[in-house]
Amino acid sequence: MSARLCIRALQAAGMDVRGIDLSDRFLQDNQHIAFDLPDANGHEGPGTLLLLINAPVVPLALMQLGKKVIADKRIVGYFAWELPLISADWTPGLKFVHDIIAPSRFTADAIQPFVPDEVKVLAYPVHATAKLRVTNFRPPRCKLLVLVMFNFGSGFVRKNPMASIEAFKRAYGGNGEAHLIVKMQNGASFPLERRQLLKEASTLSNIHFIEKEMDDAELAGLIEESDVLLSLHRSEGFGLTLAEAMLKGKCVVATDWSGNHDYLSDATGFPVPYRLVPAIDFSGNYHFPDQLWAEPDVEAAAGILKSLMDPELREKIGGQARQYAGVSFTPDRYAEDFCRILRFQSVGGTSLPLASHSVKTG
Repeated sequence: MSARLCIRALQAAGMDVRGIDLSDRFLQDNQHIAFDLPDANGHEGPGTLLLLINAPVVPLALMQLGKKVIADKRIVGYFAWELPLISADWTPGLKFVHDIIAPSRFTADAIQPFVPDEVKVLAYPVHATAKLRVTNFRPPRCKLLVLVMFNFGSGFVRKNPMASIEAFKRAYGGNGEAHLIVKMQNGASFPLERRQLLKEASTLSNIHFIEKEMDDAELAGLIEESDVLLSLHRSEGFGLTLAEAMLKGKCVVATDWSGNHDYLSDATGFPVPYRLVPAIDFSGNYHFPDQLWAEPDVEAAAGILKSLMDPELREKIGGQARQYAGVSFTPDRYAEDFCRILRFQSVGGTSLPLASHSVKTG
C-alpha cells in the first residue's frame, strides 16, 4: 500500500516512474495493488532505483532484477521498521544501497547506528480517495462508531487489537449508543489468534467483526462512516491507516510511541500514554526480548473513548487533524521533499525505475 501511494505521488509530479513488481517472487499479498506502471524490466543505463521493500530481501531483489537493470543506477532503500533497533538480518542488505530513506524518525533512528551516512526521513504521502463506497455498517441509533483495522500478518501481538477491544469494553460495555467495528485481514491463516479475538467480544452485541475482503473504495467508506480510529499498537513504523483517518477528519486514538509520534499530538488526535516493556512475541516476527516496545495504558484509552461521545470535541480535533494531514501528507509536498532529499534539481522528467512488493508494515 505504501509503495502504491509513493508511486502515485511521483507520477502526479510528472516524474518518469517505471516499475517492477516483485510481490509474487516474495510471496506477498498484492491483491489490492493495481500495478500499472510502465515496465522497467530491461531499463538499462543511469537512473535512480528506489527499493520499496524490506532490507533483508534487498540482495535477493537485486538478483531478481539482474545486473543490466541495476548497473549505473543510484540505489535508494526506502525502509520501515517497528522496533528501536533493526534486527541482524538487515545488515547485509544495507551494504547494497547508496542512500536510505525512512518514513518516520523512529525508523530512521533504528537504522542510523548501522550506516555511515544520514538516514533521511520522508513520510509517506496520503491521498484523498476519489471514490467512496458506502458500507452501511453504522448501526441504527449509534452515536459513536469506533473502528479498529489490522492485518494478522502484520503481527497480532504488535498490532495489539485485544487492548483496543478491552479499552472499548471498559468505556462502554454493552451500551448500544457506542459500537466498535474490528476490520481484520488474514484471520484464516492465524486461527488461534482469531479465536482469541472473537472470544474477547463474544458477550457484547455492540462489537462487530468484518473479515471480508474490501477494496480501496469500501475501506475508505468504512473509515468515512466511523467517528474514531483506535490503535493501541505496541509499535508502528509509520502508521499509514492513522494518517489516512486524520486526512478524513477522524479522531485518532493511538499509542503515543514509535512512528506515529511524528504526527499525532494533543492538537491532532489523542495520544495514549504507555510504558516500555520487552518486545516479547512468541507467535510472530517481533520476538526481541532485548528490545523494548510500548504497553499502552488501556484505562487511559478507555477514558479518552468516553470523552469522544461528545460530538463537539470530535469535530474540533478531527478538523485539526484534517488540516494538519492536508498540509503534511500531500502528494505535492511528498514529491518536493523527495527531490530535495535525493538532491534532484527538478521533478519533471526525472527517470525513476522502481521495484516494489507489498510491505506489511504500519
